[in-house]
Amino acid sequence: MQDLQLTRSVEMTTDNILEGRIQVPFPTQAIERGPLQGNSSSEPQGEFSGAVDQASTEPDNIEARGGRFSKSADERQKMLKQRKEEMLQEARRRFLNVGSEDQGEELPSIEDEAASQLDLNVLRHRAVSAATERQMQNRSAP
Repeated sequence: MQDLQLTRSVEMTTDNILEGRIQVPFPTQAIERGPLQGNSSSEPQGEFSGAVDQASTEPDNIEARGGRFSKSADERQKMLKQRKEEMLQEARRRFLNVGSEDQGEELPSIEDEAASQLDLNVLRHRAVSAATERQMQNRSAP
């Protein structure tokens, strides 16, 4: 802000920031360290309510990201891999939380699907057999 007040030029301030002539405090980002122990009240659960709850319940887990754009391709690649791993872990954690909420609902098992498929095959076989028998009776009836 001070540089912008001095130069009165957005372009010059941007150049100063990008070229590292001035230090800029970077925004912080919340990092979740573990699963939440939330209460299971009768609040309506929307698609995004979990994300809002997580952000509001864990303000202590703040970590500064980046600090600067590295000129080293190896360092940028390392930072990218680290961020990707963090995102994967977060997605896995959310998936497991959703899975644990849905455990009360029973999903059809493979055996149930196989049995229903077998039932369909038996019904088809009976229908084909009955149709064939009718055709044979119609041919021999004239």
